[in-house]
Amino acid sequence: MIPVLKGIDLTVKKGDFVSVTGPSGSGKSSLLHILGCLDRPSSGTYLLDGLDIFEASDDELSRLRASHIGFVFQTFNLIPSLTVFENVGLPFLYSDADARSAEQQTAAAIEQVGLKHRSNHKPSELSGGEMQRAAIARAVAVNPKIILADEPTGNLDFHTGREILSLFQNFHDKGATIMMVTHDREVASHAASHIVLKDGEIVS
Repeated sequence: MIPVLKGIDLTVKKGDFVSVTGPSGSGKSSLLHILGCLDRPSSGTYLLDGLDIFEASDDELSRLRASHIGFVFQTFNLIPSLTVFENVGLPFLYSDADARSAEQQTAAAIEQVGLKHRSNHKPSELSGGEMQRAAIARAVAVNPKIILADEPTGNLDFHTGREILSLFQNFHDKGATIMMVTHDREVASHAASHIVLKDGEIVS
């Protein structure tokens, strides 16, 4: 087995905005997947809101992801057959919210990212920036404590990327903890603190 991450010692506090940079293959996405409880570490300790992820059951991790964590991916990961409203509402399938609350929160998230006029459109009818806005709305619809973003501007032009970063800044200003992986130093500069990975280790 080849270790991807080695000796990571990291504390992220509530309300932090952290960027993670480093060359391809340095372990950036693997770190984000572990922090987001999509992958389990093979050893060590990871405490998330007091819960030891290494010891947590699959059901506990599913509940934690549903209630605490919003994910934003470079490739958007929208379901082509669903409308924007349906895509943004997907996280509520795994939450305890009643149908009316879920609809209200879904609509509010869509409005926050400026896509109210696109609610009934499918991903194929959206621009790249609009698809990323929909993905962000889906990530924040359940009011997560943590937003994890993996190259959120990687498929966007400069102007659209700046708009997406402005959305992240707004959510951070409202108290969200954000951890953002990027290869772009200009994008990374929008975060308050920075981590540089190389060969699976934090080098600065």
